Amino acid sequence: MNTVLFVYLIICIGTLLSVPQFWTLFDNYFFEKIVWVNLHFDDGRFKSTSPDEFLDYANYIDEIICANEVYLNSKISLVLLADLIKENPKKLNEAIYFKYGISFKDYINLKRLDFIDRIFFSSDGNYKKYSFDYISEKAGFGTRKSLYLSIRKLKNCTPLEYFKR
Repeated sequence: MNTVLFVYLIICIGTLLSVPQFWTLFDNYFFEKIVWVNLHFDDGRFKSTSPDEFLDYANYIDEIICANEVYLNSKISLVLLADLIKENPKKLNEAIYFKYGISFKDYINLKRLDFIDRIFFSSDGNYKKYSFDYISEKAGFGTRKSLYLSIRKLKNCTPLEYFKR
């Protein structure tokens, strides 16, 4: 990998000094290739893969998480999930970030908020009879505070606005 990066830097410096248009094309092409080489690995070793294969892997992880509703467990963590499905935690985290552009923790919290939308808001105001503590516990947040923080961060509104909609 270091050799590829070294060759890339030498070529970039040379082309930067001569033809700016070539620099732009060259940079865009090779930067994408280097990123894809770094994104996919097994057992700590990097190996090359295409963006489509990595997206398929991210979709596979997404299916596992949604089908088993692991986000409802308030104790779930990246390491615990990776151990349960026998995957590398770093690979799992990168797949989630690749597909959604957010961290694993935010992804799990987003799934929890989707669960609240699906279960509590779909029943014509029935959620009003439940306390925020009950809703946060059933959705896997554990505490009302973590529910409130997730609403502010992921939905860009206050908890009051979120529950009034």
